Amino acid sequence: MRCRTWARCSVAAVLAAVLAAGAAWAASDLRLAEAIQRRDRKAVTALLAQHADVNAAQPDGATALAWAAYLDDRKSADLLLAAGANVKTADEYGETPLTLAAANGNAVLVEKLLKAGADANAARWDGETALMIAANAGSAEVVKQLIARGADVNAAESREGQTALMWAAAEGHPEVVQVLIERKADIQAASKSGFTALVFAAIRNDAKSVRLLLAAGADANFALPDGTKILLVAASHKSTLAAGALVDGGADPNVAIAVAIHRCTPPRRRATYHW
Repeated sequence: MRCRTWARCSVAAVLAAVLAAGAAWAASDLRLAEAIQRRDRKAVTALLAQHADVNAAQPDGATALAWAAYLDDRKSADLLLAAGANVKTADEYGETPLTLAAANGNAVLVEKLLKAGADANAARWDGETALMIAANAGSAEVVKQLIARGADVNAAESREGQTALMWAAAEGHPEVVQVLIERKADIQAASKSGFTALVFAAIRNDAKSVRLLLAAGADANFALPDGTKILLVAASHKSTLAAGALVDGGADPNVAIAVAIHRCTPPRRRATYHW
């Protein structure tokens, strides 16, 4: 009897909590976020003058500042920051105003967010940091800003185990690759699949990044876990520029030549004898 009573009470408590949360959300003032979404700066200014809740969050956790960062609306972001917007709020995916600004490569807004207290190591739910996102976007300036504020240059995201250097190499951003190398990024680090930044650069056919990585100490004869040499990886992806850079950097050209000969040689037919 006690168990049944306790169960009924527990269900009632849960329902009450859900209803209370729903009521709280319904009562929240989302007009600012909605005005930002509409790109209605006049309404934004008017709402701020009326002291609308600058940190009100939508059901997924997105705030007006997050929307301003996502839409690359620096002027609205300035207004929100001046009104006391929280720069550390994250939505249900872990997106913060900083990660969103980094995705746009907006160095001016990133600097303002960092000065306002944003965490330079802010990350999405899967560990993708603002630094990785900026590296993927190709913004060397944002990468510099984040590292200067303490971003971990060798952090790896949880799904594939990739670092900011790998992201920059995979997207063909040699300027970012150079900045990360100068800031002591680990050029030997490998993803869960065994790919290093050099492998990503070779696949991308980014000869400049290949040369930068080789100059920093990467192995031109690096092999994947299955034994495949990086020159063969470049050849299989028709990355001729990267392959040339690898050979210039010391890769054994016989690897690719042997494979090419093997592929071009027709299979031998077994002799048939008639008696």
